[in-house]
Amino acid sequence: MTVAGSYFGLGEVVDRMLLNHLLKIFTALGIYAESFEKPFLECAYEFHTRLQEKHNRCLIYLDASTRKPLIATAKKQLLERHIPAILDK
Repeated sequence: MTVAGSYFGLGEVVDRMLLNHLLKIFTALGIYAESFEKPFLECAYEFHTRLQEKHNRCLIYLDASTRKPLIATAKKQLLERHIPAILDK
């Protein structure tokens, strides 16, 4: 892993600086919205839909006592571990 890299998805390493530069090039060329933003937002929508489906399954299958620990775990994975990177910006 490079200093500028971070893990993304299933253990993939992403070079943050390279990604940042590529997105700036897309913006300069006027293709950011169509080539990156639109597909990115579509994926984000799909991801949110899957999360909602999983949430609904949890409500059906799991005991109510599991809800709080499950939310705490999700919060930690989705938010807390990214706080330093967010605060750096």
